[in-house]
Parts: sequence; structure tokens; C-alpha cells
Amino acid sequence: EEEEEEEEEERMIVGEHRQVDLLGNAAWDAYYSAQGIARFEEVRALMHTPVPYCFRMVPNSPLGAATLNCLKLLDCTHMLRGKGTGLDECCWALPRVGAGGWAVLGMAQQVGAIQRQEAASMLPPLMLDIKPHHYVADLCAAPGSKTLQILDLMSVGLGAGEVPGGMLVANDDQLGRCQAAVRRTRQHLLPVPLLWLCGDARSFPTLHNHSDGRVRGARKVRFDRVLCDVPCSGDGRLRRSPKGWAHWGPRHMLSHHYVQSAILKRGLTILRPGGKLLYSTCS
Repeated sequence: EEEEEEEEEERMIVGEHRQVDLLGNAAWDAYYSAQGIARFEEVRALMHTPVPYCFRMVPNSPLGAATLNCLKLLDCTHMLRGKGTGLDECCWALPRVGAGGWAVLGMAQQVGAIQRQEAASMLPPLMLDIKPHHYVADLCAAPGSKTLQILDLMSVGLGAGEVPGGMLVANDDQLGRCQAAVRRTRQHLLPVPLLWLCGDARSFPTLHNHSDGRVRGARKVRFDRVLCDVPCSGDGRLRRSPKGWAHWGPRHMLSHHYVQSAILKRGLTILRPGGKLLYSTCS
């Protein structure tokens, strides 16, 4: 249902001349200008532009080539390059989507040939430099776009039938969103070890490795890569929902700080020495 609502929202914005409130919100301007953001005026101008329809081609999908050929006819433009990741030709954006385009995109996602994912959402997994042998924790995983991307990254360079030596542990604290994300990952075609948990990321459980047969004294699992894409004010959604400008306030913004910092601290606790943790928000 959440994906259907987002799709309908995209239909209303992408490819249409929708009037955006260029005045924005004075409180938003004051708050972010006080943060000392470099080139703030450029950021402010970007916030008043529509979001293009972005997606990733699913590696090894048998329908990928046919889908891509159809999308190229819809004025598809190359957007991101996952340099050195094997995903150089997988990240795309559509500046305009016609009536026939929505039908193609809907069918392509339904059969698992593409994954709907915004450009900003694609960047954190790419920056983590994930390898097939890594143990990876995704602490705030739903609705699952980054989780699916991590699964793809863990499969890069593997031969047919080869299974990665690492594994992905994905977690979210909302049962409904977690169940929806599980359904999405079940469509994944590559054999990557995946464990789903449902719980508060601030209390992410300590896992133990019992591969040596020991029950007591088993060594704790420490992760090579940890992604903390924490809950936030969702300011980035203002580009898709301009009506939200009228309701934005700093109190809601600041209310997330405690939860965000607690998740970050827990992520650092489960990170192995020399590993990488990436902290991000969708804002």
C-alpha cells in the first residue's frame, strides 16, 4: 500500500508542470542557514524542484535487457555511476514519464527487473564499499530499497551458483514495514545469506557465532559494514509533497535527535575494528 501511494504521488509530480510554492517556509530557511551549510542557496533552490523517477536495474534479471530497451524509448537518461562496484550501468532516471511509461515501469518492477529507488537512497550502500565476504548490518532497513541494493553489491563478481562468504542482517522496528520488506527481498534472485529482525535499532541484539559448536563462550559477531539510515524529519519529501512546507517546524526536526544518536552509538558498538559505518538520513 505504501509503495502504491508513492507511485501515485510520483504520477502527480514527475513529468507534469506542477506549481511549487517558491516561498517555502521561513522557519526552514532560518534553521538550515544557521547550520552553516555550504552553498545554502543552491540547496534551497534544489528543494523546490521536482524529483525525477529513479530506479536500479536488477543484476542478472532475465528480463533486464528487454526492459532497458523499452525504457530507452521513454527518454531514459543515465544518472549515477557506481564506480568499481559492477553497477555502472544499473542506476537510471526518467525526467518524464508518459502514460505508457507508467505501465512499463509497473510491470518491470512487478517481475523484478527494476527496483524503484531514489538517487539519494542509492548513495549510502555504494559509499560503504561492500564486498561478498562482508558481514553487513542494516539497522533501519524498511521499506527495503537499500537492503536489496546491498544484496546486489554482495553478489558482484561471483560465479554461477557461488554463494557469498558474508551475510546481511536487516532490521526494522515496525512489523508491517518489515513484513513488506521481507516480501520484496524474497523476489531477489541471488543466493545471499540474509537474516531479518524486527526490533528497536537502539537495542539491536548481540549475535553470536556458534560455528565451532560452542554454546557458552561463543564469539560475538562484529560487522564489517554497518548502515544506520536513521529515522528523521523527512525534509527530502518536501520535494515530492510541496504542501508539507506549510507544516514544517523545528520542534519536529529536533525531536529525532535522541533516537538518531542512540542508533549511531549502537551501530558503533557492533562494528568490528577497521570496519566502516555509514550514518545517513533521507532528509
